[in-house]
Amino acid sequence: MHTPLTDLLQINVPVIAAPMAGISGPDVAAAVAKAGGLGLIGAGYIEPERLTSMYNAALQQLSSTAEAHGAVGVGLINFACSQVGCMLCTEALHHGVWAHEPSR
Repeated sequence: MHTPLTDLLQINVPVIAAPMAGISGPDVAAAVAKAGGLGLIGAGYIEPERLTSMYNAALQQLSSTAEAHGAVGVGLINFACSQVGCMLCTEALHHGVWAHEPSR
C-alpha cells in the first residue's frame, strides 16, 4: 500500500505503534515492524544506555526474520529527555524519533 506516510517512512502499511513508556518495548516495536508498520519504543524516563539496549533488541528480532517490512523507532518526551539522550537517539536511529512535549 502506497501513501504519503508509507513513502516518507519507508514502510509498507500506514500503521504507527504508539510509543507508550512501559508498554511499547522492543517486542511490540518489532511485531509492528514485522507487520509492515513503524514500531515505536516508548522511551519515557529511561536512561540512554537502556534505550540503546531496547532499540538493539528490536533490531535483533527483525534481523532474525525475513518477514520485516517496516521500521523501528523511539518515542521521546521532550522534557524528560536529557540532551545526551536526545543526541544518542537522533544519531543512532534511522527511521523514527517521535518527540512530544505536552502542554503545561
